[in-house]
Amino acid sequence: MLVLNASFWIFTAIGVIVTFLTVCLSIYILYKYTIDLKVWNKIEYQFIFIRVFCDIFNGIAGCGYFVSSGFTLLYSDIVPFDVTFLVGLVGSNFLEMRSFLAAIIAIERVCATLVPLKYYHYRRRISNTPIIIFIVSTGLAVDVVLFGFCDFRLPLVPGCVNYACATPPCFLAYSSVTKVIYCSINALFSSILCCKLFLLSWRQASAPVDLRKANWISLTDGLSTLVFELLPTLIFDSRIIDIRAYGPVIGVLRQSGRAVEALAIVNLMERKKLVPAPRISHSFRINLSSGKMVELSVAYWIFSSVSLSMMFTMVLMNFFILYKYTLENKTWKKLEYQLILLRVTFDALNGMSGFTYISLNVIDVFYNFVPYDVSFTFGMLGFNLMEIRSFLAAIIAIERVLATTIPLKFYHYRSRVSNIIIVGFVVSLGLSSNGVLFGICEYRFAQVPGCTNFNCATPVCFQRYTSMTRMIYSTSNIVFSLVLCYKLFWLSWKQAKVSADIRKANLLSLTDGVSSLCFEMLPWLISYYGVVDIKSLGPVIGAFRTTGRVVEAVVMLYLMKKEIIVQPARASTTRLNW
Repeated sequence: MLVLNASFWIFTAIGVIVTFLTVCLSIYILYKYTIDLKVWNKIEYQFIFIRVFCDIFNGIAGCGYFVSSGFTLLYSDIVPFDVTFLVGLVGSNFLEMRSFLAAIIAIERVCATLVPLKYYHYRRRISNTPIIIFIVSTGLAVDVVLFGFCDFRLPLVPGCVNYACATPPCFLAYSSVTKVIYCSINALFSSILCCKLFLLSWRQASAPVDLRKANWISLTDGLSTLVFELLPTLIFDSRIIDIRAYGPVIGVLRQSGRAVEALAIVNLMERKKLVPAPRISHSFRINLSSGKMVELSVAYWIFSSVSLSMMFTMVLMNFFILYKYTLENKTWKKLEYQLILLRVTFDALNGMSGFTYISLNVIDVFYNFVPYDVSFTFGMLGFNLMEIRSFLAAIIAIERVLATTIPLKFYHYRSRVSNIIIVGFVVSLGLSSNGVLFGICEYRFAQVPGCTNFNCATPVCFQRYTSMTRMIYSTSNIVFSLVLCYKLFWLSWKQAKVSADIRKANLLSLTDGVSSLCFEMLPWLISYYGVVDIKSLGPVIGAFRTTGRVVEAVVMLYLMKKEIIVQPARASTTRLNW
């Protein structure tokens, strides 16, 4: 009997639980909205319900695979891996179907949002049958490639207990290519849809409820695919994190994403209408005549405490990084780290100003002796530094892509470009917000009743400006980080040799992109569109953003301590890992 560590059983148990939850929710969705309410008659939901149908069978096969793999590793003489492999193969068929269908849904939603009249005119004339046949063929192609082109035959080689040894290299290559295709299409069109929904909300344009629900469901799937499937697969395949001893990590993350999607569908379909989020939110109310607090939520104190503790931790860690790798180790002399260490400097200053701003607001709740223009000035200073570091992070992502894609030309021309030009550019972008606020929007420190955060304290025109700048630098960072992630994946797959400093700088930039997506972009979008009402929760966005900065600092300390980063072997158990 094979001895397995506790992490294997933990991830396997989590996989069984979330997969069972996904299956139950999917069955509930199909029963209620196809048999009970007949929602499937509406063209917006037809492909979505077919995708839910595939999720059911994929979940059943996935749950069977999780359980069977445990028995196989413990009692291989009773449950041979051949059985587990076939169960996983059935799940792979439905996974391919639902993944390509999700990509088609993303394309359909973009067309329905960009050209709604032409879309509905032509879409009603197209039968679902050809599309369903194409989707089924993508699932069956898995078996054709495996048993036909790759000449796979059962039984498996004795002693084989994972997909890396069970499937031939040509099938691993095929599965990697198909995964990149449907994940890229889904993520690309979901990004386009996200930008379009942002512009519609910014212009306060009205849209039918069913169209908005279908768009949100498709967008949820795209974000789930990016966060729970594509990025973990690329990161784990590049061996940034070695998960070989932790069990079916990628499968658990993927099924967790499916559970999140199912919960989102149930939540969205239960709503009678979708109301865009107001641009001004309030955490508590203040009586302006007496200056006393009237109402204050417990969540405000929780998120304020989290923000303060994370900012304090971030400042300490960033100053330690600056001391160790600029004064002590002189790492700043290397071209790969100069902009990264400059970003760390702005993080430290941003943390100090943000800590001061939140502290003054908390003190003012009880004593009301801090002038409003003083606390607002610290908030504006923190906002300037945040804009500067965010645009700098986007430039670092672009720089890393160029250094990885065309290294010779990049280093030839990059060494001729002074950092002063880049610093001047990002500082001008950060300081331009002052000109917009005090010049164009004519702000004069007018206190907004009931407002406790920096965003609602500013005029609406400034909020629109900050929304646009956030979309610009966050989207640029995420897009180029995704391109960098693809490039690192292909370099790893081709076993290309890359210097340790370049790999470290690439991984540091990639960490910032993932942090920007998970801890800043997604929480802000959820708040902006009113998916979750955070009016009484306090500085939620700031708490998430600062947590992401702390995670980046921890990763940077971990990576900078490593002398070398080992290049992974091509065979990996995570490529078709459930």
